[in-house]
Amino acid sequence: METEETVKEECVAMSKTKRIWLAFVDIVLFTVLFMIFLFLFAIPFAIAFPELKTQAGGMSVYLMMLNEVLMLASGLIAACMVLGFRKLPFSGLGLSLKGWGRSLLNGALFVVFLYAVGFGLSLLLGAVEVAGGLVTRPPAC
Repeated sequence: METEETVKEECVAMSKTKRIWLAFVDIVLFTVLFMIFLFLFAIPFAIAFPELKTQAGGMSVYLMMLNEVLMLASGLIAACMVLGFRKLPFSGLGLSLKGWGRSLLNGALFVVFLYAVGFGLSLLLGAVEVAGGLVTRPPAC
């Protein structure tokens, strides 16, 4: 069974097995490049912040945010390199927000619903206890 793939505005006939093989190679290449870049990006920060090596260092919110940013940068660079090897455009990743407003709103509403149901069930089952709330007004000038 032949399918077509568009590469640089040209249609190229390609079998299903070849497409699966190329996808497998792309995934392995992306994973290897991601790990290499993450390691290379993390070395300077591991030297600059020795507390990263301790258990307590992993609990710092700022260091976890730094770790997430390093992973994001490593993933984007690895994806760009894999797409560059295949001569595919970066827009092929589907990172554009254009036309996704309704889906993003539906997803946000679904998340709020999940939090409300989860907290409500936890409250009903006694896993969470609300001790009391104190609402204060700011002093009048």
